[in-house]
Amino acid sequence: MMSKYFDRLAKPFQVDICLDGETIIELGNYRLTVLHTPGHTSGCICLYEPDHKLLFTGDTVLSEGILSGVFPSGSISDYLMSMQRLHCLVVDEIYPGHGRVSQNPREDLERAIGETRLLLEESKLLFEALDTKATFERLFYSWRKFPLPRG
Repeated sequence: MMSKYFDRLAKPFQVDICLDGETIIELGNYRLTVLHTPGHTSGCICLYEPDHKLLFTGDTVLSEGILSGVFPSGSISDYLMSMQRLHCLVVDEIYPGHGRVSQNPREDLERAIGETRLLLEESKLLFEALDTKATFERLFYSWRKFPLPRG
C-alpha cells in the first residue's frame, strides 16, 4: 500500500496464511485471536491473547494512545469503531509495532478514542468549511455543461 501511495512499484510477495477476523493462531502456550481493526488502513489487524491479556496492535495504536495516522485506504470513522472495540477487551499490556510497550492499556485506549473523536470532528469542520457539496455541484454541472440550478 505504501508503494502505491508513493507511486512506486511494490516488491512481489506471496501470502502464506490468510488471516480473517476471529482466526485463532495457536502458538503453544499462546492463542492469538486475529481482530480486524480498520482505520489506519483498511486491512489493519491486531492480535489478542486473552489468557495472558496481551494485545499486539502493530500500527493501529501506539503507547500513550498515539494514533498512527489514516492512510489512503483507512477511515477515521472505522478507526473510532476499532478503538472502541479494543477498549472493550481485558488487556494488561499493549505491544505496538513501534515504540515502547504500554503498561496502561485502558488509559491509552481511552486517549486514542478521544484523539480519534477529535480527528473526526476536525475533519467534519474542514469539510463544512470547504462546502464540498457546492463545489461538487459546480464541477458536476460544468462537466456536463448544464446551467447551475437556481436557489
